[in-house]
Amino acid sequence: MVRRDGSAGLDDRYLEQHPGLAAGDGGRACCDWCDEHLCHRPGCGVPVPPKMFACAQHWFDLPKPIRDAIWAAYRPGQERDKDPSVAYLAAAVDAFAFWSQS
Repeated sequence: MVRRDGSAGLDDRYLEQHPGLAAGDGGRACCDWCDEHLCHRPGCGVPVPPKMFACAQHWFDLPKPIRDAIWAAYRPGQERDKDPSVAYLAAAVDAFAFWSQS
């Protein structure tokens, strides 16, 4: 993801939504810190099931190749053990990059 200042990393707005990420644990405790799982689109805040990456509106805003990459890399249970694959994280970065440009 690209920060507002142009550097790589998580945007402050995203960190405000997901305080577990700001705790310095790489995000593994994010949903343990949050009362609910939220759409990953920075600024959205819509609750979604933990296995879902985004709310319907923001999911379908993503180009199909990014959506396909997220689903291809998704492993059932990763939302519980907080251990997504490198491929899943790379696809997520692509989604954040797309959203930061829209």
